[in-house]
Amino acid sequence: MRSVLKPFSIGLESGFLRADNKNRRTVNRTYGSVWTVQLFLDELDNIIAQLGLKGKPIDVFGHSWGGCLAAVWAGTPSRSGHLRRLVISNSLASMDAWRTGITALRNKLPEDVQEVLRRAEPTKAYDTPEYEAAMEVFYQRHFSLARPWPAPEVTAALEWFAKDSTTYNTIELDISGSLRDWTLIPLLKNIQVPTLLINGAEDEAQDVAMQPFFDHIAKVKWVTLDNAAHFSHVDQREKTMTHLRAFLGN
Repeated sequence: MRSVLKPFSIGLESGFLRADNKNRRTVNRTYGSVWTVQLFLDELDNIIAQLGLKGKPIDVFGHSWGGCLAAVWAGTPSRSGHLRRLVISNSLASMDAWRTGITALRNKLPEDVQEVLRRAEPTKAYDTPEYEAAMEVFYQRHFSLARPWPAPEVTAALEWFAKDSTTYNTIELDISGSLRDWTLIPLLKNIQVPTLLINGAEDEAQDVAMQPFFDHIAKVKWVTLDNAAHFSHVDQREKTMTHLRAFLGN
């Protein structure tokens, strides 16, 4: 029987980018050097071993930052020799490419919203009602298009951001965290398994952020879902599941 493993999700994102600002959580301030990509790759290997899947064919799905980690893991042959298929959803191959896409989306926001974002960033004043309202405008355009807003899955993600906004404050619009120049593009040539790419037409993971996956992975298919944003699996659930069933069932 084939095992389908989904090791990454939005909930795992908050530990990876350490913001250099006074509002970061104590855990990030004290253990910032511990929460590394290497640690979470090791933890994925631990999960696989504990589930009894070591050496057995598995499929891996990674969403958003989890897609980056899934790609790094898949691009490391010593770890992923038993990988059967890979799904990278709503993700990015480099911070430079992400920055290009995010900048284009920011420039399309109403001017008053852009001004709020510009004023907040020099002082990292992310916890004001004004900034939160501006981010709400962005989220409703590019995080999820499901209505009524927010869908339960989106609410869960936003609640995590409220508990610890470190990651999204330093990767989403104001790209200033410790991985601000990070790229995984050199590893992509090592991915030899069939790979499915998914993003939404209104996704904050714009095509420019996904393009290197398509350019550098040998066996790849790319699906962009209309009327969908970053949570395309929520915005277009049936279409997403149709593509996943077809890809993983082959």
